[in-house]
Amino acid sequence: MAGGAGNLAPATVYHSQPDRLRAPLLPGPGRVAPPPFWKPGVLETLAADAGLTPESGFDLSWAYEFSDEPALLRSMLSSAPAVLAARTSGELAVRAAILQAMATHRTPRGGYRIQNEWQSGTT
Repeated sequence: MAGGAGNLAPATVYHSQPDRLRAPLLPGPGRVAPPPFWKPGVLETLAADAGLTPESGFDLSWAYEFSDEPALLRSMLSSAPAVLAARTSGELAVRAAILQAMATHRTPRGGYRIQNEWQSGTT
């Protein structure tokens, strides 16, 4: 986020089911949980704590589509939290957690469609 008169800087955060299922696979002792960005007012408070003045907030929604299981896993396993989880708990455990989380999002053709919601704001 960048502040200043007339400057608009989108700050986008999200939370999704795969993240909730990967969390138990990450290192436990000493790990600090991230703020619950998906809750109303959290993003605005974070901006204000950083000395910025929140001007507006809005929600966005769209779907991610993956043609098949390998495409889904390539995408999900490429994130930093997934890499850390794989180093900590093993890639097979992370793959299993992702596939379990995504089972309800499997399409009749074998792909995956994941509807996601994002909270954004301007300062």
